[in-house]
Amino acid sequence: MPEPKITHERVDDIPLLLHVLRERLELDQILDEHLPRHGNWQGLSFGGVTVTWLTHILTECDHFMSHVQDWANARPETLGALLGQPLRDTDLTDDRLSHLSDDTLWHPIESSVNARMIRTYRLPRRRVRLDSTTAKIDKQGVSWLFRRGHSKDHRPDLPQLKVMLGALDPLGVIVAADVVAGNAADDPLYLPIIDRLCDDWQTQGLLFIGDCKLSSLANRAHIHRRGHFYLAPLAQVGDVPAQLTAWVQKALDGDVRLLPLKADDGTILKDDELRRRIRSVLDAREPFYNRADIVIETTSRRVGLTVDEVVRRITPFIE
Repeated sequence: MPEPKITHERVDDIPLLLHVLRERLELDQILDEHLPRHGNWQGLSFGGVTVTWLTHILTECDHFMSHVQDWANARPETLGALLGQPLRDTDLTDDRLSHLSDDTLWHPIESSVNARMIRTYRLPRRRVRLDSTTAKIDKQGVSWLFRRGHSKDHRPDLPQLKVMLGALDPLGVIVAADVVAGNAADDPLYLPIIDRLCDDWQTQGLLFIGDCKLSSLANRAHIHRRGHFYLAPLAQVGDVPAQLTAWVQKALDGDVRLLPLKADDGTILKDDELRRRIRSVLDAREPFYNRADIVIETTSRRVGLTVDEVVRRITPFIE
């Protein structure tokens, strides 16, 4: 009787990651829908290759394509059992991974993933937060993505890439992402994500929340034209400071109607209290932005709410 062959493989968190990617997100199925294999493609499908590569990135903290093949071939039994088919030595070569570098494919894939995730978990689609972040490296000339630009980490000497993100509020679930060069300006990065979400969700009255770069005239006009709302501070440039002073004075004089906001006990805050808080802001020469921001800032101080809680409470007035 032949002796049994015993093979030792490191499992780590691979079963958990593949379960989430394949069973919960069904990412391999979505990828195979958008990336059908051609006649000469054998072994793992595009979807299987991609989820295995993502598993390698997450478990090894290593995104290099050239390292994936050796990592996978050291775990053929584990990966074969989890993927539902035997793993070939050549299934995860870097040339097969490079087929996934077509940028035009990722927006349809992003849309399919979001639709399935929102439907499965019944996620609310009312408010979307938009913001950018950067990632820097201590190396020069790596890629066209890594360029010197405005550094939020106060390291303008290091090249960086920039990512514009759209997330469901208040869950923080990422529903859109664009990766651009590190020297790209933020202002034009909002509209592509806004348009994708509006086209995918086919709904009206979304509230887009962002910083002062979202409040450029072109961005605000575009959001309004599409039938949605925005909440963002105005940049303190040009005639804006003078306009803000006039707006605040109108609020103090009672010439404009402020949004009714309720405290925890259900009572509506009175205009007199809001005016008092606005006047205290003016007397202290603290920065303020627009009428909505004044109401949020003063109300949050008045009833001890966070800005996020105030945003949640004003949402019904625009839906």
